[in-house]
Amino acid sequence: MPKYISREGKDLLNQLLSKRPEKRITIEKCKTHDFFKGLDWEKLYKKEIVPPIILSGDDESTPEDNEEYMFLKQ
Repeated sequence: MPKYISREGKDLLNQLLSKRPEKRITIEKCKTHDFFKGLDWEKLYKKEIVPPIILSGDDESTPEDNEEYMFLKQ
């Protein structure tokens, strides 16, 4: 994994991407994971706080502009 991903981020990704479905992290455990420490999920759900990450994009973008889309398309 890239070095710029935090220890908590790597741990969460490893749990999300486990090959064995029974070993994958559940949504409830995901919400309490250290990666999301300090995030008030209830306020987020009610749109009372700004999401910690806002994906950028405009109406003129095409799938080819999206790196993840192009990677997965290969």
